[in-house]
Amino acid sequence: MKLTVLSQYGKGLVQCEAVLGAAIGEQTERLQWSLWHGQVDKALDTIDDLESSIAPFSETYARYAGLVKALAELRTYIVNNRHLIPHDGERYRKGEAIATGFVASTVHEVVHKRFCKKQQR
Repeated sequence: MKLTVLSQYGKGLVQCEAVLGAAIGEQTERLQWSLWHGQVDKALDTIDDLESSIAPFSETYARYAGLVKALAELRTYIVNNRHLIPHDGERYRKGEAIATGFVASTVHEVVHKRFCKKQQR
């Protein structure tokens, strides 16, 4: 989800400055690839590169502060969960599960049934 947010910011940057915005979009894709392949250190290096790349937009991009915050939150998430970030590409090739959406859906369903008001009949 955090990468989706970064992608949206990248689209906004393209509107502001096409060439530099496109380069930042490529860095975001590289970040996603690194995380998909469990390369946490490479992902953190890419975040460093992104932070440097967006610096010229500090005065011209209206959502600059939000972008900086999103990058910082992503960095914190990766650092705090680096031991849990799997190599999804490898897992995919082995036929193993690569998403946890089904887990979140199950938890949501259980919580909903347990804590929501009586269901309408």
